[in-house]
Amino acid sequence: MLLLVPVGLYRLNWFFPALMILVGAHYLPFATLYGMRIFMFLAGILIAAGVVFYGRSLGRAHPHRFLPGSKGGLYGWQHARGGRELVLVEGLFDWATLWQAGLRNVTCALGTSLNATQFRQLCDGAARTVYLAFDSDANGSGQRAARQLAGRLRAHGLKTFPVELADGHDPNSFFVQGGGDAHQFQALLERARS
Repeated sequence: MLLLVPVGLYRLNWFFPALMILVGAHYLPFATLYGMRIFMFLAGILIAAGVVFYGRSLGRAHPHRFLPGSKGGLYGWQHARGGRELVLVEGLFDWATLWQAGLRNVTCALGTSLNATQFRQLCDGAARTVYLAFDSDANGSGQRAARQLAGRLRAHGLKTFPVELADGHDPNSFFVQGGGDAHQFQALLERARS
């Protein structure tokens, strides 16, 4: 942890990615000592997020931002694309939480706006239903983005349903802080259809 102080002093926007890498690396001994694959999975997610995907700025910059470069395709697409129904979430922790809860038809956009590659993946001609489980932000930005994306996807022939989470919750906090389970989340999906 002491190594993070010089990193943060050198480049403040490197602090949080370095922290994610360090925390992820701390899961590796648990995977080895206890033989629990979930620790290896969590370590991989955290290290990948710190190295590749996510940076956080402090000060006058935007509070969240992706590191420079294209974010590529939808995360977890290879598992979700075969399903007739899929859940699209904003972040990796949302994806990991739903995956851990047993939902395998989940993919992650790494934000609320899709790039051209991600949009083509969803609109590949397959008849599918997309549930947009974006964060229920206090300012309404997540739900607004879900409704806008739903309209764009519907224009390309997909059935879309924005999922309404409790105020201030995202799919991860629905399970972790809200005490939800897979059946309750499935009920949210069914409610979105009505």
